[in-house]
Amino acid sequence: LHLCRIARRLAAAVALTLLASTLPAAAQSLDDAVRANLGLALRLCLRTGTDIPATIAAFQAAGFTYTPTAEANGDIWHRFFAPANTIRAEILQGQMAPSCDVHTNHLPPSEAAPLVRAILNQAAPGRFVPIPAGPDSCAIFSEAADAIPLVVTVGATDLSAGCPALGSTVISI
Repeated sequence: LHLCRIARRLAAAVALTLLASTLPAAAQSLDDAVRANLGLALRLCLRTGTDIPATIAAFQAAGFTYTPTAEANGDIWHRFFAPANTIRAEILQGQMAPSCDVHTNHLPPSEAAPLVRAILNQAAPGRFVPIPAGPDSCAIFSEAADAIPLVVTVGATDLSAGCPALGSTVISI
């Protein structure tokens, strides 16, 4: 019981620290809200990593609505919805290592790719480098100096080839 309290306090402290350093300015338009919330979700996914309780606390502290869904095989989807449904972040916790996907229906991959690159350069200068994108992705960024690198992929939600100028985007971390 004592360890649970400590874990909750630690998660709350991490969430408050992340919140203080990642809150976007008040958005003026839907486009501004999409871009601000995408940046916020991406930063939260990068900072909290595989610590699921810290991730949940950080997204909730940032104003995202949290909805968990348990699958029959024991996997759990942790879904976070930004205000006005501008962004949805999903973390799958289960048999594989947790990963974070950020979805938006309001920004095509051709616009999301340079935005993601700018966010990565700002959040982690020098940590990520662009690498050649595959046929079903728009852009791929990989950690520069890690033996098992973290990879960030930008693509179309419907897995369209290349970097479409229309459609929805998914960013996978």
